[in-house]
Amino acid sequence: VIEEPVEKWFRLEGKTAVVTGAVGILGKSFCRGLSSVGADVAVIDLDEDSCQNFANELRQEYGTNAMGVACDITSPEEVGQMVEEVVGTLGKINVLHNNAAAKSKDLTEYFTSFEDYSYREWQEMMRVNVDGMFLVAQAVGKQMLSQGQGGSIVQTASVYGVVAPDQRIYEGSEYMGV
Repeated sequence: VIEEPVEKWFRLEGKTAVVTGAVGILGKSFCRGLSSVGADVAVIDLDEDSCQNFANELRQEYGTNAMGVACDITSPEEVGQMVEEVVGTLGKINVLHNNAAAKSKDLTEYFTSFEDYSYREWQEMMRVNVDGMFLVAQAVGKQMLSQGQGGSIVQTASVYGVVAPDQRIYEGSEYMGV
């Protein structure tokens, strides 16, 4: 018989989570969810001001520690610096939610058939959705191992990784994370 509330099993007090793509629609929801169960959160995205502003919102709303760090996840150097900054400020990393993603900014390009898709768009999408995911998971994974406590890595993928309305490029990049 369980006598304590089930919610206690999911508390993350004393844990630090890193969320990439944190100031987008999904990223903000993931950060709020982690903060709501007590995690300290590192808000990681491209724009420093957006990261800092959202980290301030999290601190005010949930009373947990939060920090914002601008990071281009396609740069091994920036990813390494981000991990150092998070550990230097929040002490450790227990959770990574790898959520950053790129897709064509131009909807015409986004819905272009595979045969007509530009190599430039292909490269940008793969740099963020595949290379960036790898670089962050590798750097954070090394940090988690060095802490000797394990950790959790969550990779956001898209339903378009399985079924897409002829978006074979985006679909392929998202499915690589599964």
